Amino acid sequence: MTESTNQPLFGLYQPRPLQALYYGTECVKKHLLSCLPSEQSKAFILTGSSLANKTPLIKEVESLLGDRHASTFSDIKQHAPVAELDKATELVLKDDKIDTIISVGGGSPIDSAKAISYRLHEKNGRWLHHISIPTTLSVAECKAPGIE
Repeated sequence: MTESTNQPLFGLYQPRPLQALYYGTECVKKHLLSCLPSEQSKAFILTGSSLANKTPLIKEVESLLGDRHASTFSDIKQHAPVAELDKATELVLKDDKIDTIISVGGGSPIDSAKAISYRLHEKNGRWLHHISIPTTLSVAECKAPGIE
């Protein structure tokens, strides 16, 4: 029996207000860097293996970030298993320059980014700035909305 079955889950996740919502052709290319909180920001990309390995999308986002790209974790699986959250959280904790998490994909990467930010806040009091690039991109497609 795990601890979570012995005690009810409770807490507070208090997201920051939505600052901007960009959409349309090439919106990621046009606006990604301006969405970072500062000129010194370092971003951690969070995604699943299909987008990272079967499409050019993640490489394109990494390229757009240039030296502001800290690292990429591309092993988020469906429903965000705790083991993957643990691994990704540890990577973020190793680099205190990371102030932004970029989730690319569907609900699992987006929810995982929120969970990692919450975990980081629990450990050191910092919240990560969250940029979400949601996509319904299937593994058969080659282009993602906004990058074209």
